[in-house]
Amino acid sequence: MHFQFKDFTRQSLPPFVRYQLEATMLQVGFYAVDLLAVVMTILTSVDTLSGEMVPARSKPSLQSRSLAGRS
Repeated sequence: MHFQFKDFTRQSLPPFVRYQLEATMLQVGFYAVDLLAVVMTILTSVDTLSGEMVPARSKPSLQSRSLAGRS
């Protein structure tokens, strides 16, 4: 981003257009960081919950009895 800002100053762009381009790039960067934070939060919570799940049945039984709802 630093080099893009330098390139904008070298070109003969009107100041308003340059300001709009810089603000848009910054906003896109913020959205990308926010998306990554949301994805990491979701993945971390799923990993935490999956580690705490305990198997419902500790002993083997017939599949037909489990499907019927009997122990």
